[in-house]
Amino acid sequence: MIAEPVVTTLVEKLAARTGRLQLNFNRRKRPADLHGLAHFITSNPSLQVITQIHGGNVDVQPGLFNILGFAPANHAMLFDASGGRGQIATTLEAPQFGIPCGYAGGIGPDNVLERVSAINAMAGDLDTWIDMESSLRTATGATDRFDLQKCMITLNAFKQIV
Repeated sequence: MIAEPVVTTLVEKLAARTGRLQLNFNRRKRPADLHGLAHFITSNPSLQVITQIHGGNVDVQPGLFNILGFAPANHAMLFDASGGRGQIATTLEAPQFGIPCGYAGGIGPDNVLERVSAINAMAGDLDTWIDMESSLRTATGATDRFDLQKCMITLNAFKQIV
């Protein structure tokens, strides 16, 4: 596999910062090379690689596991049934192969405690996180910005249970 120099440099910089890279794709719409993905993940052990999991990608994690025979420590999954559209997930996917998982899809300041409780019940002691990107933004006309007030509302909601 020949990598583009710009991509290689970006990956090196992310890895040096102990960064993470989220890959959003849909294998149902456009096939992705799981062998190439497995190679990329294992070739960059200091970079956390997150793959978005939804209806078009349900075969990604089992496919990687079948190719490699193990779950790479630097791979994580983001369950997002809405595919980045911020729509609430009607069901929660169970973590697989002991891989850290994130959950997205309609999680916002008004339902974060309910959603986190459901996620914790599903995931148990496995490391998890939530992705609230679209619900923590405010659009006014042509301006779309990250809203710190919505973040504070979310943090204050967590203070109720700590």
